[in-house]
Amino acid sequence: MEVRADYLCKVLVHHRDGYKCLKCQSTADLQAAHILPKGKYPTMRHVMDNLLTLCWRDHMEWAHKDPIGFVDWINAKWPALIDRLRISAGMKRPVDLKELLIVLEAEFRAQETF
Repeated sequence: MEVRADYLCKVLVHHRDGYKCLKCQSTADLQAAHILPKGKYPTMRHVMDNLLTLCWRDHMEWAHKDPIGFVDWINAKWPALIDRLRISAGMKRPVDLKELLIVLEAEFRAQETF
């Protein structure tokens, strides 16, 4: 179920972001990057506001290697987003994967009609 949820989130975030890297506008090697890392914030893994589209280079070679620069860029582009995400992460709600998949599948089907 988690693999399916990861896939749906990736497809939905790419669609939301116009199928391009939000940093460099590339359309190649796109990834769904987490703002708050999924390892440290597991409840934020499938939260769409915590995801953005980056190309492989900007995700792996920039965001992961220069986390301070990444956070500065996020804060400049979307003021207070990281603070809102941290508040949400602090609520420690368990993730119901069955419920999450129902919501993601519905959103995916709605996207396919556009």
